[in-house]
Amino acid sequence: TNETIIGIYHSHPDTAAIPSLHDRENAAHGNFLWIIASVFPQKIMDIRCYVTSREGSGFLEAPLEIIT
Repeated sequence: TNETIIGIYHSHPDTAAIPSLHDRENAAHGNFLWIIASVFPQKIMDIRCYVTSREGSGFLEAPLEIIT
């Protein structure tokens, strides 16, 4: 198929929507998107998007627009 994975999403229960140490240690590098949802008692509090840097130096926050 012509499908390409451009990123992943996951939640962080009871913590902020920022990359964790585990995320940073296991990140694929090279413009791979990470969407992280911060979930507190069954409610999404924040959703953020990050892109991994090509140099492997970490995450950069990227714009995210949610259209409902």
